[in-house]
Amino acid sequence: MSPGMYNIVDDDPSSNAVWFPALAKLIGALAPLRVGEQEAVPHNGADAVYYALQLRGASNAKAKKELRFAPRPFEWLGD
Repeated sequence: MSPGMYNIVDDDPSSNAVWFPALAKLIGALAPLRVGEQEAVPHNGADAVYYALQLRGASNAKAKKELRFAPRPFEWLGD
């Protein structure tokens, strides 16, 4: 096993439009407001919107190989 930190990510990521309302429902919160990208940028900043909508490319391959990491789906997220 290699020492160091591992960035654990979702092998099959859901979009914010899917997981955020599911989490709100789970904790009994109101459903989040839906806004378009152009409306989100002035309120949250271009970097936050980019990270929420466009960032891709992380992998669990190293953690799976070296740590025998076997992620399970979030039960609360449903199908």
